Formats: sequence, structure tokens, C-alpha cells
Amino acid sequence: MPETDTDITTGDALRILDLPDNFTIGLDMMTMTTTSSLRGFREIPPGAHFLWVQQSGAPFRSGYWFITKYRRAEFRIIKWDKFNEVLANATPGEKDAVERGHKTLTPYTLDGLSSSKTRSSGQAVLDHSLALGGSSQPLWSQGTASLWATLTDNIVPASLSRVTSQPLGHGAHVDSTTDHRRDSPPEAGTTATADCSTQFNIVSLDAWEKFTTGYNGVRPNGDEPNEVQMRELLSDLQFTFLTGTLLTNLACLQQWWKLVLNVVLKSWHLAQKRHEFVSDMLTILHAQLYFTEVCLEGDDTPGSTGGVGKGKSKTSSGPNPERVLYQVKRGNMEELRKALGICKREIETRVQRWPGTQNPFAEARRTFEELEFFLFGLGWDLKGRDLVQGRKDDEKYSSNEDEGGDEDAGWNSEEDDDEPVIVELDEEGREVGLVSFHD
Repeated sequence: MPETDTDITTGDALRILDLPDNFTIGLDMMTMTTTSSLRGFREIPPGAHFLWVQQSGAPFRSGYWFITKYRRAEFRIIKWDKFNEVLANATPGEKDAVERGHKTLTPYTLDGLSSSKTRSSGQAVLDHSLALGGSSQPLWSQGTASLWATLTDNIVPASLSRVTSQPLGHGAHVDSTTDHRRDSPPEAGTTATADCSTQFNIVSLDAWEKFTTGYNGVRPNGDEPNEVQMRELLSDLQFTFLTGTLLTNLACLQQWWKLVLNVVLKSWHLAQKRHEFVSDMLTILHAQLYFTEVCLEGDDTPGSTGGVGKGKSKTSSGPNPERVLYQVKRGNMEELRKALGICKREIETRVQRWPGTQNPFAEARRTFEELEFFLFGLGWDLKGRDLVQGRKDDEKYSSNEDEGGDEDAGWNSEEDDDEPVIVELDEEGREVGLVSFHD
């Protein structure tokens, strides 16, 4: 377990050894450039945290997940492995040689948040100009600290250890090319674009088929997920998004898309008995799309102040397509738009048909309306063309079901159009054969 520093009375400390200058480093929604004076961070509050570093000019990023608890502070020590060029655990000898004074470490701060304040105490307000004016925003979007909590609150030590197969309580090292579990070496010829379900211990989509509704409205059976299954799903939804987005880890991004399109937006019927779970999924999805649009800069790096709308879309036709989240596979953005239209229709239908005043679908509708409001500000009208398109796709899906076709026929029409290709690069990293106007 990480050693305890008796000098620290509030929050955890994270010491990073041998970190070179002029690296970009991020901790949660803080981003800065490393200098000789940056040795680590102190006063890190309870919760899940993600540290990542990137060499200047390099596309590769190395990350470290760790979780702090509501107890006496811990002094964590990791290092930059110069040989492998990744973050790694420090050796026992390196830990013993470290001076544990925390005054030289950089204070952790999000909206003025420190270990002595709660996550809801953030005062800074993010840019809400992407949505219509005059309507209240979700509480989690009113500060970077509360936003980060919404993005990570289901990631706990047990789930982190389960997903990464790394020891419980020691954090987890991941990077841009992490494409396999540490206990199962990758097979020859595999790449970082392989199926994430074989690389991390992510929840099985096959196991969730019995809980989700097909787009023709037919459920395989009446089973409901248990508490453990729901917690694992929420945790993996958060882990794959942040690891994928902040490290450009394609394996995690691919799995995130599968979770969203095949579980989150196909589970509307669960709101009858699992309304809090459905609401949580929609809230997390909303926060993730918000984070992608509002808080990231052009290189998918959080703004140095936690993100105040620097990366918002330059058009009014939808989310920013330049974000790595939407570049994993051509057609994903349109798939999301259609799935949202169907989900909206199904939730509203159940609200209208439910007898009595205690409507179990009301909470899901309210949460979805918050997401819908944000997307409307980006140019997606789920009440208009999107809903009509959703009905057409629903009918096409039902027709395929009746004819015994593949259930995804007509739904993933561009599935085969965006397969990975291998290209030859020159000495400067450019694709050979491209026309240049600068030579």
C-alpha cells in the first residue's frame, strides 16, 4: 500500500520521479507543461483521479489511474520510466530515497476544490452558450469539480482492478496503446484497434443482451440486472470514455461506443424498475458529450483552466466532428443521433401510457430532456428530423427481424466502410504519396 506521510494532514499527495521538462501533464481537468519545479501534486481530494503525460510533439500518452479515500492522507510515488517512456511504479529503493515533504508539490485545484472542501463547492461556471438560454443547467455542469465527479464517481478500487487486472489499491497504468490485459499477452498481429472486450475485463455485451430492448421493441425476456451488474456497467462506461478520450486509446473508445449504442440507449424499458440506473446512464452520457464538446481543446486536451468552452463546435450542425470520440469510425455520430431519437420516442411513449400519477419513467424522461436540451444547442433536434429518422430505422430493423436477417442490418450501414488500413510513412511521419504544397 502507498506510504503515509505524517506531514500531510489533508488530501493525498502524488510524487512523480524523473519527469522531464517540457512534457504536457494532466491531472483530472488540470493541464500544464512540466518544469524542474513540478514534482507532483498535493491535497488531492477523495475520488477517482487520472494522471497522464505526453512528450512534446509525440502522439503517445501514458496514464495512471488512482483512487483516494476519505481517510488520513497517503503519499503515492510513481516515476517516469525513461527506458520504456511510460509512467511506472517506483521501486522500493526509489521510494525510500524520496523526501516526503509536500510543500514543494503543486496544489490540486478544480474550481478552488481542495481536500477540505466537498466536490459540490466549485464556483467556476463552464460555458453554456452551446445550449439555449433561459433554461437551468444540470448541477454537475456548473463547475469543473462537480463535472469531474460525474465523469468518475462509479470508478472504485474494485472496478479498476477488475478492468485492468492490476493489484487492488495500487492504481492502474494504461497508455495510448494498451490493448490487452496484463495477465494475457497480445497475440501476434493484434493491434490497438482490436476489440476492447478481449483486452480489458469490460462487461460483456452478450450478458447484457437479455436486459436490453431490440429496436423493434421486443425484449428477449423479463430479466433485470442486479446491483453488481449495474455498478460494473456504469464504471466501465466511465473508464472507457476517459481512458479512450484522454489517451486516444482506440480500444477503449470502440468499447465505449458499443456500450452506448447497445446498452445505454437500448435500456429505456428498465426505467420501470431500475429508474435510478437508467437516469444515471443518461446523466453520465450527457456529461461525457458535454466534456467532449465544451472542455477539450483541439488536441483533445482539457483546457488549462479546466475547460471553458475553448473547443466548442464551430458549426451549428451538431457536435464537433474533429473530436477523437467521433473519429473512431465513420458513421458513429449518425448512429448516435438515430439511437437518441429512438430512445426519446420510447421513453415518452411509456410516460404517456403509464396509468396513475406515480410514473416510474418520469425520472428517465427528465434526465433525457436535459441531454436533449444540450444537443439542441449543438443543432440536433431530436423532436424533428431525428425522431422521424428514428422511426424509419425502427421500421427497417423490424423488417430485418421478420425476414430473419442480421439484427444490425440497416442500423450499421457503414460497418464495412471504415476498416483500418496500413499506410507507409516518411521520415517526418507523413503518409507517403500525399501531395504537398510546401516542398
